[in-house]
Amino acid sequence: MESNNNHSEKKELKGFYGKAKISVKILDIAIVIGIVALFAVLTFGMNHRGYTVTFDSNGGTMVEPQKKMYGDHLDPVEPPTREGYEFLYWANDIFGNNPWNIEKDVVTEPLKLYAFWQQKE
Repeated sequence: MESNNNHSEKKELKGFYGKAKISVKILDIAIVIGIVALFAVLTFGMNHRGYTVTFDSNGGTMVEPQKKMYGDHLDPVEPPTREGYEFLYWANDIFGNNPWNIEKDVVTEPLKLYAFWQQKE
């Protein structure tokens, strides 16, 4: 009787493959496919996340939004134009108190930049 108990214990110690009703080769292929699928999903997610930066030209020509990751600098944009006005700067608040420095400032959240103008004389 003791030998039967030892024999059944050995069967329980075979692990996952020992209990599976499919071959080791098929199981290995399924694991590889799962890892590749996970990698593809993570890559897609990494490429499509980030923050959208929009530009409100305050009556000027349209400026296309940019999608940036945390800590990225904005790509230089062509300043908008507006009849009778000269473009001064972009600011991240509607009152123009926080001018945006395109060379130094980085994106840390979704952002809307506002154009500020000076009337031509």
